[in-house]
Amino acid sequence: MCFGHKSPHAVARLRVASRLRLQILAEAKPRDAALILISDDRIPHDNQIPQSLAHCYPQKLMYILYVNWQVSSDAEQERRRQSHFAGGAMDLSNKVAIITGAARGIGLSLASRFCRVGARVVLADLHEGDLSEAIESIRRDIPNAQCFAATVDVASRVSVEAMVKKAIELCGRIDILVNNAGVWKSLTTGPFWQLSTDEWRHTFAVNTEGAFNCASAVAPHLIAQKSGRIIFIGSAAIGEALAHITQYTASKSALTGLMRCAAKELGKDGITVNMVNPGQIDTGAFTREQLELRAQSKFIKRVGMPADLEGIVTLLASEEGGFITAQQIYVDGGGVLN
Repeated sequence: MCFGHKSPHAVARLRVASRLRLQILAEAKPRDAALILISDDRIPHDNQIPQSLAHCYPQKLMYILYVNWQVSSDAEQERRRQSHFAGGAMDLSNKVAIITGAARGIGLSLASRFCRVGARVVLADLHEGDLSEAIESIRRDIPNAQCFAATVDVASRVSVEAMVKKAIELCGRIDILVNNAGVWKSLTTGPFWQLSTDEWRHTFAVNTEGAFNCASAVAPHLIAQKSGRIIFIGSAAIGEALAHITQYTASKSALTGLMRCAAKELGKDGITVNMVNPGQIDTGAFTREQLELRAQSKFIKRVGMPADLEGIVTLLASEEGGFITAQQIYVDGGGVLN
């Protein structure tokens, strides 16, 4: 933060890398000073105080913070990853993880994090081309990464069992399953009574039955080794009762019951089962305007990024998370109070 002119009016400039256009966000008065926050795109070329603000506080020391509000550029995400793991904590060395829906978005972010902390990771996804690009990107960023591709249609039990068989052939075992695959962007919005039966069934086939298929295929292997982790990626839509896309909200809500029953049945074998419910995350499924508008209703007023899920999911997958089970955890900046 650098201050401008030495005068009764001082300018402080704070840049936080974003495109949110806000004019005046907030005002606070620490002691005898005035604190004004203005959108970054309103910075005057000469750093002078806007006359309209100077008239409002003619006798006060004035700090003007020119801000850009999204705190999550690519560089910032990488900085978080590096700072979260400096060795030791939440180490997944010698663990084998399957992550579904791993070709992009949240799944790819989690796969990168798991590789970074030492796991061997099987990236499973329906889209073979995207999967190849994901593997290349991880190996480019993390030269020693042990990651493998497995094409899968989670809605097909046969396809899932073939994927699990391939994972064991590649890595010799399975320790962690992250059920992340899901459908959202292609879904129809509108009142639930206008939904087609086909779309309802397809949504449940991927979001609910897909997670069931994967957990069912992996569970016997975890039971045999008396240890393991299953993590469902749900949605904050559950807590919000998100309407007008009821097929999605209902399909993710069903995962809560599956998660809790699985946790109860598998607990005696040292296996934990949990669920992480992200809010609206910048994965390309929402417009920038939608994300920024939604962010203003949260306690933490910034856009959520895939990297925001990495810490909690890694914890649940690690030895440090071994006494956490049957829980659903919201990662949405305070949008849902659980």
